[in-house]
Amino acid sequence: MSNLASESHFIGPMGSEFWQIQVSPEVVQHMAKRKMDWRVLGRRVLIDPISGVITWISPSGPHVGLAETTADIVKEACQFINCRVRSMRDMCWRRPEDPRNTSVEADASFYVGAKADQ
Repeated sequence: MSNLASESHFIGPMGSEFWQIQVSPEVVQHMAKRKMDWRVLGRRVLIDPISGVITWISPSGPHVGLAETTADIVKEACQFINCRVRSMRDMCWRRPEDPRNTSVEADASFYVGAKADQ
């Protein structure tokens, strides 16, 4: 993977800006220990602690709108079929073995039915 700016930055089809760099996994662990606030890079930050790939995203208006619309559709569908739903859209996910202060945040994530009650 190249860390050249021309190859590390692109604009998605909805206008969101994506950046991606790769550092050694040791650098990710070092930054996690320093408790860096990765969100200063962009609204969404994804860190792969194994490969050292760091991706950050600044969502466009249409991107944010689509995530919101997705949430509305899921909630309406669950109301229609009479099942419970719990939105987890800003939840950060990480595996137990990942370094502290690293995680992935989804645009739209939900627990549906029995899982929503847990």
